[in-house]
Amino acid sequence: MEVFEENQNQENDMDEAIPPQSEEEMLGAANSTIIRSLIDFRRVHNPDIMLLFETRCSEEGDHKWNLTAVYASPIKNERREFWYQMRCIATNQSIPWLLMGDFNNIKDAREKKGGAPVDAQACRRFTNNIESCGLIDMGYLGSRFTWKGGIRESRKRVFKRLDRGLANPIWRLVNPEAKLEVLTRINSDHHPLCLTTNPDRVDRGHKLSCFEVM
Repeated sequence: MEVFEENQNQENDMDEAIPPQSEEEMLGAANSTIIRSLIDFRRVHNPDIMLLFETRCSEEGDHKWNLTAVYASPIKNERREFWYQMRCIATNQSIPWLLMGDFNNIKDAREKKGGAPVDAQACRRFTNNIESCGLIDMGYLGSRFTWKGGIRESRKRVFKRLDRGLANPIWRLVNPEAKLEVLTRINSDHHPLCLTTNPDRVDRGHKLSCFEVM
């Protein structure tokens, strides 16, 4: 598997004076030049995964926090390694921390519909892993299930809540009104997730910022 990381922040010294930016530059990864470059990059290198990192600076006094985008392997041994790494991070995590994405697991029978009986032991392992990292499930607005399986012979379609947000207590304290919405599924077997950290600002006409996990 070939993985590329594209980082839009080339300057590491944030203390240096930043020159005024044009309107196009202020759009960051949304500007037309960057989009064309990414399309060309994908055509030339054809990576399996391409990650785009861009720092967004705010002057509104927002708290700094860490976001971990998650895709947990469907293979049990690889998921075990993933959770070992998460426990190591959690042990040394002193600032607000949020994990969002596809954890490829469910916590209990309510998070699955159709298919074979729920593996209660796997559910307990998942719950224990969350608790051992000191994380809190953010819950959701919208559809209970975030993933739709294919239709197999003589079996009903399977639905699961594989995608979610997990936060440490500090993150919840500094973002007490945060909401995680399960959006409409479009051309994918997963629903995207939309995180709103301050719904009141959105209601007053401020621009909505979302993290989408496809």
